[in-house]
Amino acid sequence: MAEDSAGREPTSEVEAPRPLSLWQLFGVFLRIGATGFGGVMVLIGMLQEHFVERRRAVTAQEFAEGVAIGQVLPGPVAIDAAIYLGYRLHGWLGALAASVGMILPAFLLMLALTPLYLHYGIVPQVQGFFFGVRPVVVALILAAGWRLGKRSLSRAGTVVIAAAVLAAMLLGGNAILLILLSGTLGILLCPAPGGPSPAGPTASADRQTARPSAGRVIAALVVVLALAGVLALQASRQGAGDLLRLAFAGLRVGTFVFGGGFAMVPLLEQYVVGPAPWLTHQQFVDAVALGQITPGPLLVTATFVGYKVSGVLGATMATACIFLPSFFMTIAASHQLNRIRSNFYVQRCVKGVEAGVVGLVVASAVLIGWTSVHSVIQVVIGVAALVVLLRFKVESWWVVLGAGVVGLAATVVGVTQ
Repeated sequence: MAEDSAGREPTSEVEAPRPLSLWQLFGVFLRIGATGFGGVMVLIGMLQEHFVERRRAVTAQEFAEGVAIGQVLPGPVAIDAAIYLGYRLHGWLGALAASVGMILPAFLLMLALTPLYLHYGIVPQVQGFFFGVRPVVVALILAAGWRLGKRSLSRAGTVVIAAAVLAAMLLGGNAILLILLSGTLGILLCPAPGGPSPAGPTASADRQTARPSAGRVIAALVVVLALAGVLALQASRQGAGDLLRLAFAGLRVGTFVFGGGFAMVPLLEQYVVGPAPWLTHQQFVDAVALGQITPGPLLVTATFVGYKVSGVLGATMATACIFLPSFFMTIAASHQLNRIRSNFYVQRCVKGVEAGVVGLVVASAVLIGWTSVHSVIQVVIGVAALVVLLRFKVESWWVVLGAGVVGLAATVVGVTQ
């Protein structure tokens, strides 16, 4: 090998990929899920650091494709990107390892916090803490709506869709039907962003998706069948009515969660606060707040709902079902990525849905604020939290904890009007 002018051997600019076993892959996602405080961008940054920069398990282009899939499909963008990465590296077992690893820490923490809240929620100190937290939930939802709006409401058609959905929601419209209507209006009113992707091979085309061995497939099937048997037995003992309703609610919400975790709030609220009713408005707002102080995706709010309805089994059912749609859609989309990105109607439909989600999120903030903010001090806390969230780069869980401390102090002093 030739030496350079300094007498050193030249090094390759591109290092070889560092392969990960299935268990190593699960461990990386578990670590990210356990430490991913701060929202979707923090999680995406951690995924990029681990898989592109540190381990070079995928290329930067492949990673960008995973994020693109997450932006087009329902579900949290970071979870969809993780599922895509797992699928690229170890097939559908890798996708399963990615989703479980990312979700499990937040699920377990919420599973520990929920019974504590349900048991001690009437204690004055706990009530004081949530007195300060509830207006922050409104601020968090408004901040999410603002960020979504800056990205999505770039044309007159998108503004019309968002305004129409906002008005319809405030008048009692059905959130899922409004999302479907938004997609239809998007085809008619929204310009498609960009153009078709350039022809030619991509990094994804050069790399074959890993296929699990027959032994792994059989072992996974045995585990799935055993878990299904346990769930069926327990459901027969408890009565399957509530569990089935939890499952269907989770699947319906998970199918239409476009635009990030906060898009879940108006969808889930209509199922768990209204018709059932499983939760009060106050409990639902508190559940969203607990979801903010756990790592990982906000969709683990479903864990709280499921536990309230049917204990650990209900929590498992609700959490699994709310993530299942994005899991299967991400795997399916991995095979059709170029078609999805360049399809004229898909692009317009997605733009319409994004605009509609902005209207849903803002309407949800208004409705939740109307039912959970009842005093001047709460309005002050909410406005201050909104300013902090929009003006400064402060992680949301710090804002939630800080507002809870302020609310507790206000309750102790007696300034709650």
